[in-house]
Parts: sequence; C-alpha cells; structure tokens
Amino acid sequence: MALAARPTAFIVSAQNRGTETASSLEMKADVNGSVWTTNFSTVAVGQTVSMELSVDLAKAMKDGALGISYAALIGGATDVNLTNNMRSALIFPENLQK
Repeated sequence: MALAARPTAFIVSAQNRGTETASSLEMKADVNGSVWTTNFSTVAVGQTVSMELSVDLAKAMKDGALGISYAALIGGATDVNLTNNMRSALIFPENLQK
C-alpha cells in the first residue's frame, strides 16, 4: 500500500492515576527519531492530558514501520510506579485504515 505524503495526527495521552496533583508534568514523544515535548503546569488526580503529533506517514514509514514511544515525566514528586509512565508501539502499513 502506497501512503500519501500528508500529515496524519496521532494523539498520545497521560492520566494522573496517583493520589496527589502533579505540579509539573513533561510529556516526550519520539516518532522514528523526531521528538516532541509538551509541558503541563498541573495535572489533577484523574485528569488526562494529551498532545497531538503531526506525522508524514510516507516519510516516517520509509523503513517499513512507524515507531512511537512516549513518556510522562513528573517533576517535584516521587512516583511510586515508574513502570506505567511510558508506552511504545510499532505501526505497520497493513495496520492502517485505507
């Protein structure tokens, strides 16, 4: 499947599942080596924040797959469960809707 050279939006999100408001949160996303960063000053308990990544699929998938990884970094607090702060995925052309 040939992909058109056009921007496609991907949305990554993070939710504060802790017991306290996060006073500082930095989200970092990496798509095949291109990096995005967004900062949030406060994230309340239960609140979800997100960022949109605009990706040229044809260019990003030139090697056969799109690799996305992202992490939420909490500033000024101790996080007791660091393992749930990051995600990654590989997206292959056959997994995209036509």
